[in-house]
Amino acid sequence: MKAELCNTIDCTGCMACLQTCRQEAIKMECSSDGFSYPKIDAEKCVGCQACVKACPVLSLQPPYYYNNASRCYSAYQKEKEVRMGSSSGGLFFTLSKYIIEQGGVVYGAGWTDHLHLKHLKAGNLADLKKLMRSKYVQSDTSEVFTEAKQLLESGEKVLFCGTPCQIAAMRSFLRGKDYDNLYLVDVVCQGVPSPELFRKYIDEVEAKYHTTVTDVTFRSKKYGWRCGLLLLLLCSDGRTIEIRYKNNMFYRAFLKNYMLRESCYHCQFKYPQKGCFSDITLADFWRIGSKVPYRCDSYESGVSAVLTNTLKGERLFDAIKNDVIWEERTYDEFSTNGGLRVAAKPKDNEKALAAARTEPFAVVQDRFYPYTWKQKVRDVVNMHLSQQSIYKIKKWIGR
Repeated sequence: MKAELCNTIDCTGCMACLQTCRQEAIKMECSSDGFSYPKIDAEKCVGCQACVKACPVLSLQPPYYYNNASRCYSAYQKEKEVRMGSSSGGLFFTLSKYIIEQGGVVYGAGWTDHLHLKHLKAGNLADLKKLMRSKYVQSDTSEVFTEAKQLLESGEKVLFCGTPCQIAAMRSFLRGKDYDNLYLVDVVCQGVPSPELFRKYIDEVEAKYHTTVTDVTFRSKKYGWRCGLLLLLLCSDGRTIEIRYKNNMFYRAFLKNYMLRESCYHCQFKYPQKGCFSDITLADFWRIGSKVPYRCDSYESGVSAVLTNTLKGERLFDAIKNDVIWEERTYDEFSTNGGLRVAAKPKDNEKALAAARTEPFAVVQDRFYPYTWKQKVRDVVNMHLSQQSIYKIKKWIGR
């Protein structure tokens, strides 16, 4: 019997099926939505069902926990340089640094040539820096599961960081085997935008500024800890281009839930469905202090939320506590993070996708998620006032 993969609506693009097929009967093909999906070569397939068993959608069993049973902490790196070079509090770097110092390796998403986002291996701090910062594009995991498994079998410590569906894919690829030397860290995810459309947006920027973009910082802290209000682009000619407000069109589409992968609109790897499969969950601790008083003089440099979901995760966090400022908080306080919930699909999403493939992003934005004067006022306030000042103003006006 020939193998049957999950349908495209549920497929997360994790590529576990691709890596488990010994017949090389599976290849990834880019669809009209700008995402890659696996396709089976019927002539090569021998019907072994290995791909089905590796698929987190079809075969993964229920997880060890659900998020609301996790212990929750606020934390940020003591070293300001590390914290400022991170999207939130620098906890991914801190955890990864510990694993590397123990002789292990770390896998995470990093830019390669032509701004292709791919999961890469870091065995030293120089390579680790390439994996820092949030990147709002789906990453290519086409080789890492196989490579990581070989390292695990040889006894090497491995920390693997990814989105919840990628962590589930790693669990499924390993057939649920819980290696003592494997540490799984997921990042709270709203959804993943299309790599193809991101490339199109960068092409438009390069044409406008007559340059080549070599690095992207989606959430710079130049003006404080902000969620995507400032996009920094490092160029081959040495320039750094600041893109903000209305011109930050790709990220504004993401914030409005446009053009995400179809599976993100009914994600199976968020509570209360299949749940998450990581040892530790990392996220921004937005709105910390809104329910329980929180004191942090350097709040605008970023604060991470850390959920320890397993005993292994709790022990890993214990090992790095001396490098961070931390305190235990409640999951109830953290639960206001919007990334914990499945993204709501815009009614005109398909039309926006079709337009984005042929029209400039400025046209797509004006048609589907226009930049209003209210949005501009909100963005200017967020850019120039601290979050804590904004909270005080909202409290004063009764909001």
